[in-house]
Amino acid sequence: MQQLSTESIDQYVTRLRQRADLCQFEDKTDENTRDQVIEKCLSNRLRTKLLEKGTGLTLNQLQTIARATEASTAQAESIVSSKTTHEVNRVQHKRDKPKQHKSQVSIDKEKRCYRCDNLGHLSSDKKCPARGKKMR
Repeated sequence: MQQLSTESIDQYVTRLRQRADLCQFEDKTDENTRDQVIEKCLSNRLRTKLLEKGTGLTLNQLQTIARATEASTAQAESIVSSKTTHEVNRVQHKRDKPKQHKSQVSIDKEKRCYRCDNLGHLSSDKKCPARGKKMR
């Protein structure tokens, strides 16, 4: 019985154990379940890790290794997708707002004073006609 693409190893082991009740495994249910997971799991990376452990691997050890492998794979995919999203956002941000090179004089002319509402200076400027007067 093949592991489904939507199930974790723990879910797969549970499904295998439920089916093992129908089989006549005698007292070797854990060993047979372990062998089925190794043979029919979807991840070649996990299969390789499990086979490296040899014949002394228990079902509990298999599940511990599988959980760690699944978690690290999910984290790696998350990093890649967030990095890609960040890079896309950064590129779009640069495209959306092109840098404008303006001279300091033109920047000063665009400033608006909040006291007198005139262009070309700020309220702290000595040229402001409203400077020093009380605001309503």
